Amino acid sequence: GKTTRELGFWKDPEKRAAHIHTLKEQRTLQDIETVFPIKSGEERTFSGASEVFESGGKEFIVTMLHDITESKRIYESEKWRREVAEAMQRLTLDIMSSLDLDQVLQNVLTYLGQVIHYDSVCLFLLKDGKIYPIVSKGFVDQDEILNASFESELIAEMQRGRQPMVI
Repeated sequence: GKTTRELGFWKDPEKRAAHIHTLKEQRTLQDIETVFPIKSGEERTFSGASEVFESGGKEFIVTMLHDITESKRIYESEKWRREVAEAMQRLTLDIMSSLDLDQVLQNVLTYLGQVIHYDSVCLFLLKDGKIYPIVSKGFVDQDEILNASFESELIAEMQRGRQPMVI
């Protein structure tokens, strides 16, 4: 077999040294999660366990790893979907419980910020082929944004395709 160093697993020698130091003290490690490159150069996430054993008067480390990259991706995707669903549920309750449109719109921005990280955001009202900003957050000159109206090919495209567009 080859060592992890020969295989180029450890990009960070300090992490490798810490792993070996802990192994020498505890003799076994369970539930290790780490990122290693594979032959193609792609980095994958692995879970596994390591154990120290002796043979012929020498100490060896055996490590068993399981590629969990896809499982982690699915987990993160499901976690995001759950966060979106929870935010939408809270938003729906807020909309149903408030008659103050300004407060509802501010809550929309707050809940949107929980599922889509943004530096600035603006919600628009479509009226007579133009869009008018109705609430915004994160802009230097909020008044300038809120007193504008826009007409563009993007708006017409969204109307034809009946699909949202993130810009």
